[in-house]
Amino acid sequence: MADQDQTGTTFNTPRLAPSRDGQVRDRDTLRKAAQAERPGRQLGVFSRRVDERGFSFLRDGRGEEYFAHLTGYDDPADFTGLTAGEGVSFRVRETTKGLRAFDIRRATAQEQEVIHGWAEDRGNR
Repeated sequence: MADQDQTGTTFNTPRLAPSRDGQVRDRDTLRKAAQAERPGRQLGVFSRRVDERGFSFLRDGRGEEYFAHLTGYDDPADFTGLTAGEGVSFRVRETTKGLRAFDIRRATAQEQEVIHGWAEDRGNR
């Protein structure tokens, strides 16, 4: 994001996000810290669930959707307890039917901050 000062000089403004401890941090710093805690994991949001069939869909920050079976959740209560838009972290593997999410967990507080930042970024476009 670029801004101009009073003299007309253009400069980049970091995208800032509040953290849980009340401090404001650069979103890229928050994202990198969250990735360091979860190597090989992706962040996303719970999209929708088909209870009678035992599967759901997750969406990552780029908007790509992933199929997720009930058995892919670390805690089965998350399958029934998550609502649309709630943050999750997960791994992805290629199957004969395409990409599938597994090792699915509710997002940590730090991961939620990153996910919340995506929504704000989309609103500013």
